[in-house]
Amino acid sequence: MKARYIKGATLFNPRLRFTSVKNRATFQCDSRWESDFLIDLEFDSSVKRYATQPTSFTYDFKGKQRRYTSDVVLMRQNGKVEHIEVKDAAYADSPELRDKIAYLSDLFGKYQNSSLTVVTSKDIHRDPGHVTRKILYKYMDISVSDALKRMAIRALYKADMPIHALETRFIQRGVDRVSAWAFLAQHYNNIIFVGNPSISSNTIICWSK
Repeated sequence: MKARYIKGATLFNPRLRFTSVKNRATFQCDSRWESDFLIDLEFDSSVKRYATQPTSFTYDFKGKQRRYTSDVVLMRQNGKVEHIEVKDAAYADSPELRDKIAYLSDLFGKYQNSSLTVVTSKDIHRDPGHVTRKILYKYMDISVSDALKRMAIRALYKADMPIHALETRFIQRGVDRVSAWAFLAQHYNNIIFVGNPSISSNTIICWSK
């Protein structure tokens, strides 16, 4: 799954760089919404791999030849391929865009056995878990030993606790508190974060049994 190189940024067409732990690669993004969406893909266990700005293609639409490149292409664990168009919610509901997406979606299904979906900024931020994922992602690539992981899982399996209590357990074993946050990031899908969307050392956590 290869990403296409995007030319340099301009004042009106900025480029953002996103480092993907899942893909062991750095991608270029067109918008902050797109990089936020990629954070969610990093934590989505159903996504095997993805890339931004895949190879473009030309197509005829309403009597004109056009070129299209999806923002993101991803492959699920089951092998299904999906193309994603990430849009600011303020511009995502125009009749012109709906017609274009419907037409392209039909092309993807007919010729590539894939699909095309529009994801809006509202979709991304509607999920309260997005705030937690955005905080945790910077810890995703920090190494945590298997022994420490087993210790943390046993502790959480026995009882709910605030994150600062988990930090203390890691510190008592001679590692920095950052390792506790790395554990949370790497086991996000097995942990329940209780309370507000934004997490802190006081957030209660429990193992999803």
